[in-house]
Amino acid sequence: MSASMTSLIPAAIAAQRLVAEELRASGDEQILCRGSGDAIVCLPTFAELNFVYAPLADALSRSWRVVLYAPRVSYVSPFGPAERATELMAVLDRLGVARAHLVAWSDAGAVVSEFSRRAPDRVLSRVYLGTPAAYVMPRGLRLMSAIYARSGLYRFTPDRLAALLIALLMGSPAMPSRQLYRRIRALGPVAGYLRFSILPCLRYPNRAAGDCATLVVGGDADRFVPLDEIRRLAEQPGADFAYVRGADHFLPWTKASEVTATVSAFLDRVRRPT
Repeated sequence: MSASMTSLIPAAIAAQRLVAEELRASGDEQILCRGSGDAIVCLPTFAELNFVYAPLADALSRSWRVVLYAPRVSYVSPFGPAERATELMAVLDRLGVARAHLVAWSDAGAVVSEFSRRAPDRVLSRVYLGTPAAYVMPRGLRLMSAIYARSGLYRFTPDRLAALLIALLMGSPAMPSRQLYRRIRALGPVAGYLRFSILPCLRYPNRAAGDCATLVVGGDADRFVPLDEIRRLAEQPGADFAYVRGADHFLPWTKASEVTATVSAFLDRVRRPT
């Protein structure tokens, strides 16, 4: 097996354990802060997926204050972009951070978009990683997700089926769907999480418009998000696009060196404009 085809999930599990230990050590607030300087908040999706930010957080914390936290998720009541934006505001207030750079992977981009709409004066810049202008699904799956998002169908959906669907959509040679499925299934009530915490973000229309500097990063090996939709987010006013060849949906982790270099260069330009 070539190096490019080696599963990165074992390393991801190890990295996630380290992040989880740091969050536990932070106390009841479950907020991790590294470094000093202007704040960069890496927006979480699920606490169990915070490992995707590990390489980026390690690099940025040498010259910035990097913030990562364990988010609330729900499998019984809506907890989408609006609720997550309120949570982000509470985290910033708790840390005494007036303005921050926001970095979001995947559907956490919806939180950045909603927060930017609600509190634009608190956003210094935005980075979207693998986030599209809109999630485009096949017609049948789109219709099913619309019904799922508005009904109690999740109660009759086996968690293993919901986990399998997510794993198939997000998987790649570096993050094999079979191994990814086991990690997603371990989350517990996956069908409920899909209904109340994931779909609200997937159905949110992302907007990169606004006065602050914005970077959108995507690759051509993402099964979940078409590259054209990521480019379309970057076509909105005030946004730049960076292409990472061969990047899958877990690009901050599987293409760590390329993504870290791209994001670091962007943030340095924001900090020291020419």
